Amino acid sequence: MADPMAHMTSAVRTFVWFLWQSSTLGGLGPLFFWVPFLLSAGVLFDAWTKSDVARKRLCVLISLPAMWIIIGLLGGYYWGNWQHIPAQPSPPWVKFVVAYGIMAFLPIGLATIVYLKGARLFASIYFLINSYFMLSMSLLSSMAVTGDWL
Repeated sequence: MADPMAHMTSAVRTFVWFLWQSSTLGGLGPLFFWVPFLLSAGVLFDAWTKSDVARKRLCVLISLPAMWIIIGLLGGYYWGNWQHIPAQPSPPWVKFVVAYGIMAFLPIGLATIVYLKGARLFASIYFLINSYFMLSMSLLSSMAVTGDWL
């Protein structure tokens, strides 16, 4: 049996690789990601300074990056090893969570925007930035757990 700590370390390395793939748009280059991202971050900071909501209410926004981080870590941990004999497919519950996580992300993100009256512009921009990462983590993780790479 393999060392569980080594398996978790491998999952974190895979997650970092997923982030790298996201930041280079799968090979298009970092310029295609960083220019829009930095512009979005600037607008996000401006919206932060203009929001008039109690800062403690903004903690609900933690749920958005938490969701794509969990999806990415699941994809890294349950990467389907089709070279192993016998093949080791991912558990069905992981495939379900990875495939349908984005469907839970959308209503949760919209609910946070509605909940944060007074900071809706900030929450909307934050939601859009996290939507990109959720989409990329969902795609990469679903390819990893199913073994069907584009």
